[in-house]
Amino acid sequence: MNRNDWKSLLREKGLKATNQRILILEALADSEDRHLTVEEIYDSIKAEFPGIGLATVYRNIQLL
Repeated sequence: MNRNDWKSLLREKGLKATNQRILILEALADSEDRHLTVEEIYDSIKAEFPGIGLATVYRNIQLL
């Protein structure tokens, strides 16, 4: 899926399509062969979005 697909999916579910949520969904989609911990998701996103906090990832994982 591309970013526009993720945005549409989030909006269909009544959620805001934030950059953080899209990056989390992309990280999960890229790891389709195994389960990631929240810390692993955080580490993979932090390189592209250095301002993200671990608490933000935890909150969004719960929401998603």
